[in-house]
Amino acid sequence: MDTAALPNDCFAEAINKDRIASRLHNSLIALAKVSLLYSSEGGSDQEILDVDDYIQTVLIGESLVANRGFNHRDLVRRYRTKPGHIIGGREVAASGISARYKGQVKKLIDSRDLDFRASDGITSGSAMKVACIAAFYSDDMTALVENTDRITRITHDSIDSRLAALLTVLRYRQIFLEEENSTAHLRDALVGAISRLGIAESKFFLDLFDAGAAMVASIADPARLLAHLNAVIGLSHIATSVPISACLWSFHRVDLGTVLTSWSLHDKYEIRAGDVVIKHGDWRYEAHRRHFLALGYTGADSRLLGEEARSHFDLDTFFSNAFSLLAAQYGLQDCVGDEELDEFTDNLEVLARNLVDVSGR
Repeated sequence: MDTAALPNDCFAEAINKDRIASRLHNSLIALAKVSLLYSSEGGSDQEILDVDDYIQTVLIGESLVANRGFNHRDLVRRYRTKPGHIIGGREVAASGISARYKGQVKKLIDSRDLDFRASDGITSGSAMKVACIAAFYSDDMTALVENTDRITRITHDSIDSRLAALLTVLRYRQIFLEEENSTAHLRDALVGAISRLGIAESKFFLDLFDAGAAMVASIADPARLLAHLNAVIGLSHIATSVPISACLWSFHRVDLGTVLTSWSLHDKYEIRAGDVVIKHGDWRYEAHRRHFLALGYTGADSRLLGEEARSHFDLDTFFSNAFSLLAAQYGLQDCVGDEELDEFTDNLEVLARNLVDVSGR
């Protein structure tokens, strides 16, 4: 690009677009890395499973580029069909999920409704796939908020799942645009989005965010901060858990290489981070359970709401969100090797560039 020939305002715009595309690219690479970490369960020699966080993020990005914005039917079709993506020489299943999976996207896949929209969904799957939305609509807050909510409600319709997606997309935007990096700034943006959409019953979600934000202000060590976030907010599958914890954890710079090489990341009930042990059993989930029961949800909606509600960490979604936010903010820190990216047929750099260019910034 010959920036010398551009007026100053065009030069600034070009630099801004380059920086957003670069940050998004780093974010997508981090998502790819985490998908490799947690894709080992199930699958076959021909098909790779359980890469939903990564593949659904990419599917949304591809749909936004192809349609120059949100297209409900196109996104439903992409969720429902095998996307043709290859990871490690194996084809990706529809939406990157396992046949064993019984969650929100499976309901869409099993339906023949071309205009499918969820009627329930209280889990964190709403927030795991919004990075491309943040980049595409980064210059228009109203469009960002409204289209994030439209995309979310295709698969998740509970208030808290909608709030989780909004919080996460606003955190990405905060990073992409290099805005004030404070929890207060993010909270103000979320409150504005809640007002814009007229969402009621947001107090519980905001109270959890406030409790976590106080921890961010008082605890500097990432492992100890994560242990405290786990106890109150949790690292579990419910919408009031992982999305808030991941967004708040991203406000401290974390050495991704240390986490990847020194922490235990595959135990569903316990994370060992140096001398800090983070246990799923420490999560005070009863407040979350009471909240959803009060809204009318039952154990049939989520096992987390059953009489003996005890699940496990949602590690792939937590680290997908957290690592991608941290990579967008601070770079990849040399924690992803070229040989790992060779496992993917997707050109994430081109996708990131196209999302920023096609958005019409």
